[in-house]
Amino acid sequence: MKKEELKKLLEKYYSGETTNDEEKLLKDFFSDRKVDDGFDADRAFFSALSDLEKMPEPSFDFESRISKAITGIDRKKSLNIFSRHYISLIGMAAAFLLLIGSYFLFIYKAEPKDTYSDPQIAYAETIKILREVSVKFNKGKAELKPLTRMSNATKLGLETLDRSADVITSNLDKLEPFSQLSDIDVNN
Repeated sequence: MKKEELKKLLEKYYSGETTNDEEKLLKDFFSDRKVDDGFDADRAFFSALSDLEKMPEPSFDFESRISKAITGIDRKKSLNIFSRHYISLIGMAAAFLLLIGSYFLFIYKAEPKDTYSDPQIAYAETIKILREVSVKFNKGKAELKPLTRMSNATKLGLETLDRSADVITSNLDKLEPFSQLSDIDVNN
């Protein structure tokens, strides 16, 4: 096919005026031969068309499967919208609870119940409570006396060991000249 004929046939094809035989002629031409540089795009186009013809027909239930998939996506979207509303409601409830908690924590302050209008009575009650604390503190301190005795005995034992170590060290220093004798060679 000449270049001019090919151009006219392509122009006719792209304007939608070709017959089935002419389209087959174009497909065969672009699939069988190497094409000039000016027709690379057309060759790619007709090559893609031949690949489409090789695709199998969709299965019988293809449309129903697509419909089910779309319905499933719609359900997921509606669940997402529901869960978003649900989450926002939970957030508002949490904010409301925080406000109420803040009110009771910072603003609403109950009056102390154990207050005394007479300072003498308050002083007497304070002294009474401090005596109870002192008695319990002294009782706990008395329980620690055996531990104090053990600590003192341990200190005394360590001091005795220190003195013994000092005596041994001083006596070893006195034996130093004898260690020099052991260094003398016996064979001489």
